[in-house]
Order: sequence, then C-alpha cells, then structure tokens
Amino acid sequence: CRWNDEERAISLFETNEKDCASTAAPFNAYINWVFKFGKTKLINRLMDGSFDRFSKHNDVTYNIMIDYLCKEGNVEAGKELLQKMKAANLKPSVVTYTSLLNGYEKTGRRSEMFAIFDEAIAAGIEPDNIMYSVIISAFLREGMTTKALVLVDEMFAKNALVDGCKLSVSTCRALLSGFAKVGEMEAAEKVMENMVRLNYIPESSSVVELINETCISTNQSMEADAAAKSR
Repeated sequence: CRWNDEERAISLFETNEKDCASTAAPFNAYINWVFKFGKTKLINRLMDGSFDRFSKHNDVTYNIMIDYLCKEGNVEAGKELLQKMKAANLKPSVVTYTSLLNGYEKTGRRSEMFAIFDEAIAAGIEPDNIMYSVIISAFLREGMTTKALVLVDEMFAKNALVDGCKLSVSTCRALLSGFAKVGEMEAAEKVMENMVRLNYIPESSSVVELINETCISTNQSMEADAAAKSR
C-alpha cells in the first residue's frame, strides 16, 4: 500500500481479490490506503460492488469508508454503508455515528443530523466527548439551547464517573464559547463551574476572561490557517 501507481494497485487487487479478503486486517490496511489517498478508480470499484464480495470486512472496514465518504460530503453513500453494515450483523459504534454526524453538519443538513443522533441513542450508543461536542454545537447553531444544556449536564455527569466520558479542555472551551456567542451566559457559567470542578481552570477565573482567551486563541488559529493557505 505504499505505491503511488494506482493502475498497478488495481492490477494487484484484481489478481489477489480472494487472498486480500481472507483476513480482515490486511484488507482494512488496503481499504485505509485506498480512501486515505483518494484512489478514485479503486474507490469507485469498491462502491460499485466489489466490496460486497469480501467476507472478511468488519466494523473497522465500514468505519474507514463511512468516515471518508462523510468528509467528502457524500453522506448518502455513508448512510447506505451504515445500512449494509447493519445487514451484515455488524454493530455501528460511536465512531460510525460521529462520522455521519460530521457529514450532515458539513453539508448543513441538521434535521437529518439530529435524526441520526436519535437513531444512535436508540441503538444504545454511549456518546463520547467528541460526539457530544459535535451535536451540542449543532444544537447551539440552531438556537436549540435547552437541548444543548440537557446534553451538557449529561456529559459532565458522565465525566464524574471513573470510566465516564473523558472531557478535554478544548472541548469545554468550545462549549463555553458556543453558549456565550448565543447569549446563554448562565449556561456558559455552568460550563465554567464544571471546568473548575475538573481542575481545568483556577477558581479565580471568570467567564469573561475565559471567553476572551478562547476568542483570542481561535483568532490566532484562523490567522495561522489563512497564512498557511496563502503560501
């Protein structure tokens, strides 16, 4: 999978389809290479049905493909693979559903995004901090602050457990900034209180100070990205 010659890779794929599919690990490495480097011909071949002939693909295989498709904005194909995954008696994970959530967010289809989140919860998926951050941010952008607050409370409650949802400082700061931007200062205060409880910030910190720090950090990141793109 280190080759840059796509035609050579296709030739090997055709010659060794049965061997490639004999175990999941080599096949997943191959799939990861195909999608990571955007090998268009191979992707089309897989999506046109070659993939269905392999008996050894597993949940990792599907997650690789769904993540790629959703990042490319092809959420419909990603959702189709989700259905195939279920039909193959493989259980979608929090990784699977988070990829789809990001895909719907990327394409601005938030009503479908919320439906997928509901489907994930109904399927028994336990959100991690990444999934929480994605869906809470979407609720905030839609002005659905009550739903966002319910999930924030749930997320921090899980974090209090020994094996709970492990929150990062960046996730908390993003939530804090998100609530502040829509004028929900009480909610922002609640996030800050939890950050103090988790020893992410000192007790002497204020919401305003933390929001300012977050905004400055965000602006610096945006400026750095803009500078990198202009080179």
